Amino acid sequence: MTRILTIIIAVMATLTTSAANIDMEKEYARLDDAIARSAQYIAQRQQKIKVLERQLKATKNVHRQYQLCYDLYLLYNPYIHSQACAYLNRCISLAEKEGRRQEANHCRAMLAKYFISSGFYDEARICLQEIDTTTLDRRGRTLYDVARYALNGELAFYTTLPVMKRHYEALQKKYEKSMMTLVRKDDDIYRETYQNQLIAHGKTQEALRYNDRWMKQTAPNSHGYALVALYRYLAYKALGDTTKMMYWVTQSVINDIQLGVTDQGSIWELANQLMLNGDLKRAYRYISFASACANTFGARQRKWQVAPLMASLAGQYKSASEQSQRRLMASLCALSVLCIFVIILLLMTMKQRNHIRRTRNLLYLSNANMQESNARLADSNIRLADSNRVKEEYIGRFLELCSLYVNRIDKIKKRTARYLKSKQYAELERILHNKESDDEDASELYKSFDSAFIHLFPHFVDDINALLRPEAQLSVEKDGQLSTSIRIFALIRLGINDSSKIAEFLHYSVNTIYNYRARVKKGAIGDKDDFEEKVKMIGINVKNATN
Repeated sequence: MTRILTIIIAVMATLTTSAANIDMEKEYARLDDAIARSAQYIAQRQQKIKVLERQLKATKNVHRQYQLCYDLYLLYNPYIHSQACAYLNRCISLAEKEGRRQEANHCRAMLAKYFISSGFYDEARICLQEIDTTTLDRRGRTLYDVARYALNGELAFYTTLPVMKRHYEALQKKYEKSMMTLVRKDDDIYRETYQNQLIAHGKTQEALRYNDRWMKQTAPNSHGYALVALYRYLAYKALGDTTKMMYWVTQSVINDIQLGVTDQGSIWELANQLMLNGDLKRAYRYISFASACANTFGARQRKWQVAPLMASLAGQYKSASEQSQRRLMASLCALSVLCIFVIILLLMTMKQRNHIRRTRNLLYLSNANMQESNARLADSNIRLADSNRVKEEYIGRFLELCSLYVNRIDKIKKRTARYLKSKQYAELERILHNKESDDEDASELYKSFDSAFIHLFPHFVDDINALLRPEAQLSVEKDGQLSTSIRIFALIRLGINDSSKIAEFLHYSVNTIYNYRARVKKGAIGDKDDFEEKVKMIGINVKNATN
C-alpha cells in the first residue's frame, strides 16, 4: 500500500513539475515568429514543387510521370487544394493509360478522402461511385472503407435530421469496423481512429499512453508530428489539463507553419480556445492568419470553421468596446462632478478673499491702538498668507484635472466685475459679442478633435487618399491640423453621417457640408456612391485584406 502511494505521489509530482515548466508566453512568441516567417516556409515548399514540375515536364515515361504527379499531390495536399486534386486526377488518368486499374482505384479512393477532409462531399460521393468494389485489392478496399467511414462521419455530424443522423452513424460504424480490420496498425488512420475510440470510451490515460508510443514512432518536423501533437491536445483537453492542451496544440500549429502547410486545422482549435479564455487580441491575430491560409488552400471546410469564430470574435470585441464606452461615460460624469466641486471651491475661496480684503481695509481705517493693531494685522496677514498658500496648492491640484475653460471663466468674471465697477458697459457688450473669442474656442475644439482623431486613426489621411484619384488627394494644413474636408469625413468615420449634425459641429451651413462631401466623392476611385461606406470601414479588420 505504501509503495503504491509513493508511486502515485511521484507521478503527480512529475506531472505538476512538467506543467509548471511550460511557459506559454514563450510558446506563443515562437508561434508569432513562425507566422512572421510563414512566407519563407511556403517559399521552401514552392521550391520543391518547382523542381518536381520541371522533372515532370521533361520526362516522357508514363510510369515516371505517374510517380512525379503523385509526389506533387503529396506536396500540394496540405498547401493548395485545387492543385492537389489536379495532380491526383492526373495520376488516375496515367494509371488508366497504363492499364493499372488497381492504382487508378487507389487514387480515386484517396481523392474521395481528400474531398471529404476539405468539405466537398458530393465530389467525394461521385469518386466513390466510380470505383468497382468487386475488383479492389486489400489496399484498395482499405482506402475505400476509410473514405466511406470519413464521408458518413461528416454527413452524420452536419445533418440536422435525427433519422438521417442515425442512418449515417450506422454506416460509419459499419465502415469503421471493416476499416480497422484492414488498415495497418502503424497507419495514421488507424492511430487517429483508435485514439478517438479510447477518448470516446473515457479511457483518457490509456489514450495518452498510446499517444506516447505514437509520438516516439513519428519523425519530428513532419506533418505526421503535427497530427500526433493535435491528438495529444485532444487527450489533454478531455482530461481538462488546460496548460498542456494549449502547449500541444501550439506545437502542432508551429510544426505545420514551418512545413509551409496552409490546411490549418490546429490553429483554428488554438484560436477558439484563446477566445474562450478571453484572450481576444491573440485569438483574432491567429484566426486572421488561419483565414488567410484557408483562402490560399481553397477548401470550403476551413472557411466554414473560420467564419463563425470570426463572427464570435467580432461580437466579443463589440461587447468589450461597449463596456469600455460605458466606463468612459462614467469617467466623464465623475470628471464633470469634480469640475463642479472645483468651481464651488473656487467661489468659496473668492468669497473668503473678499472677506479678508474687507477686514484689512477696516484695520487700515482704524486709528486707535495703531501699534497693537499693526502687530495684530501683521500676525493675521502671516496666518492668512499661509492659509492662502495651502488653499491655493490644494486648489491647484484640482485645477490640474480641469480643462482650460475653468481659467477662462475666472478671467471673464474678473473682467466683468472690473467693467461693472467702472461702468464700462460698452466693453462688456464688446466682450459678449467678441467673434474672435468664439473663433479661438472653435479653433481649440478642432485642435483637440484633430489630435484625438489622429491618435485613434494615425493613417486616416493616407487611407482616405487611397480611395481618391491622384488629382483629388486631400492633405493636412501646414500647422498639422486637418482640413475641413478631412474633418467632415473623419466625423463620417466616427458614425456622424447627418449633414446637419456635421454642419452644427463645424459651424457651417448644411449646403456647405453637402458641397464638401459631393466634391470629395467626385474624386473617388470607382463607384462614388460606395465611397462613404468605404470611409466608414477605414481602420476596421485590416487583416481581412488578406482574406
